[in-house]
Amino acid sequence: MVRTIKNPYLREVCISILTNHKRELMVKPGTDGCHHYGEGLLLAHLHSVTKNAMFLSERYPGFSRDLIIFGSSLHDIGKINDYTDFDGTKNPPSTTNVSIDLLGHSYEGTHLVENYISRQPNFPVDLRLQALHMVGSHMRNTTMDGGALVEPKMGEVIIINFADHIDAFAEEAERKLKDVKPNEWSEVVENLNRTLLRACI
Repeated sequence: MVRTIKNPYLREVCISILTNHKRELMVKPGTDGCHHYGEGLLLAHLHSVTKNAMFLSERYPGFSRDLIIFGSSLHDIGKINDYTDFDGTKNPPSTTNVSIDLLGHSYEGTHLVENYISRQPNFPVDLRLQALHMVGSHMRNTTMDGGALVEPKMGEVIIINFADHIDAFAEEAERKLKDVKPNEWSEVVENLNRTLLRACI
């Protein structure tokens, strides 16, 4: 999907990051137990969010498809610093530098992306700021754990945020409803802080 980015600056940075951090993406969980908890599920989450975002970008073509693909593909890239490799135990600890607590993944991801952008000669200044905004503000608000650095101020980030939320919420809900019988309730879905009823049909 990232190879369909038309802007050469964004495409080069995105492909370089995903290629250079392939090993981490293949072994890290997406969270410490809420959604996408398992080996390599950080990568699965990035892929799913990007697919969701591309679908939404077709429905709302007034936004930059390139920025949407770039931002959705890298929105949680900062999490490669937050968790140990998945080993099958509950709640893997954050890394010893406690980066998840002191910085949060939005900052970590923005910092990583900025480092790659800085290696690209003649990367346009306005595009640099907008690309960083895709990663730094994907959480929608600044009060959530590891939340946005600033409130989203571009339509593309709104697309990314909703694509992210539907994947995070639906993945956990679907998993916890999997073995529930029709008309019975699931265990608590942490993202929603409530139980859900399994459909009767």
